Amino acid sequence: MAIKITDSKVKSLKYKDIKSMSLGDRLNIKIDKNDNKYFFYLYTINGKRTTIGIGSYPAISLKQARDEAFKYNQMLASGKDPKLEKAKAKYQDGNIFEIVGNKALETKHPSKPHGWKSEEVYTRNLSIYNRFILPSLKTFDIKEIEPYQIAGILEATTPSYQRKIKNLLNIIFNYAVGKGITRYNIARDIQAEKESPKGFEFIHPTEDRYNFSKLLNDIDTYKGQYNTAIALKLAVLVGFRPSNIVGMKWEDIQEANIDGKKIPFVFISADNMKMSRDFRQPLSKQAYKLLMEIKEYNGGFEYVFHSLSKKKHITIESLSKALRDTLAYNGTDKPKQHTHGFRKSVRTYISTIRSKYNWSDDSIRMILSHSKENAIDNIYDKNDFIAERSQMLQLWADYVDDVKANSNIINMDNVS
Repeated sequence: MAIKITDSKVKSLKYKDIKSMSLGDRLNIKIDKNDNKYFFYLYTINGKRTTIGIGSYPAISLKQARDEAFKYNQMLASGKDPKLEKAKAKYQDGNIFEIVGNKALETKHPSKPHGWKSEEVYTRNLSIYNRFILPSLKTFDIKEIEPYQIAGILEATTPSYQRKIKNLLNIIFNYAVGKGITRYNIARDIQAEKESPKGFEFIHPTEDRYNFSKLLNDIDTYKGQYNTAIALKLAVLVGFRPSNIVGMKWEDIQEANIDGKKIPFVFISADNMKMSRDFRQPLSKQAYKLLMEIKEYNGGFEYVFHSLSKKKHITIESLSKALRDTLAYNGTDKPKQHTHGFRKSVRTYISTIRSKYNWSDDSIRMILSHSKENAIDNIYDKNDFIAERSQMLQLWADYVDDVKANSNIINMDNVS
């Protein structure tokens, strides 16, 4: 049921009173710190929550915003994705990335003169396209895609996948140039990370299960300082920056009630976040158990990983030294693994299974506490996808347990 709100009421809304609110029929309004107001449409399609910016108030009146939301509701009722339909209306169909990409890759079918050598190669490359490229770019006009978007897609994957993704993007953009759709190939100058034969900043959790299993078991049997041992185990599970792990306070361990389910989480204030806003990271059962274990020893102190010698908490270097020197994951004795690399381990595994669970791009981005730069899209302060992320991190923790016990056995229930 739509909330009855007048234009004068919208005008009177202040950031100090409310940051965002639903106006009914999927129409919402966001108020920023300067009391600027923005209408946006919030909807779910195919299990993914999506936003469409409608415009700022008063340039867009309340009536105009409601009319726009009504139009999107009609599209949704007929089974259409309003965001895609909006993109098609704004640009010629031939410029939409998904359409251009599909046509470009059709030219690589084995039956075509310059196609790939086999149906197997064609199918494999289509899978990479649908899994890594399309979710981020599908509704964009290909002429308006920026280099940072390409770089972001590459950075979210491993070096071996980066090379394959870069090749597909070159095919698509070169096709667009040849058809006169865009003037140049913006993917050409974006560098994919080179694979190193000497070692890696992180051990791939699915492609190198043997070494990843050894790493996890070495951490489990680490004989150094107890604080460091628990912090390393937690680093594997939570996807945090090392600074957020060592600086964690007991007051940060909280609990949310989401749809009747209690979800434990770690709260990080905006002052300690690169994205400059408060952040909640859900905890898996395994991560929460680790915190309860160390609470028996450190529960009376301010910091979870209290250090008597430092009079505050343990240092990032203590974690790095344990991995590099004590456990010898330095790229010489064993494959290289940085404490920060566990963030990439988490993201890599979640990206591997995402198609099976239909998670939204925004929820995956927020696993690593990354947010959108666009003020309209990055709009819903309370919409932090904590339920989706709780599922992701629990599946990751279960996978970690499985790898520790079965280094060379792949459980297909855990991989899409």
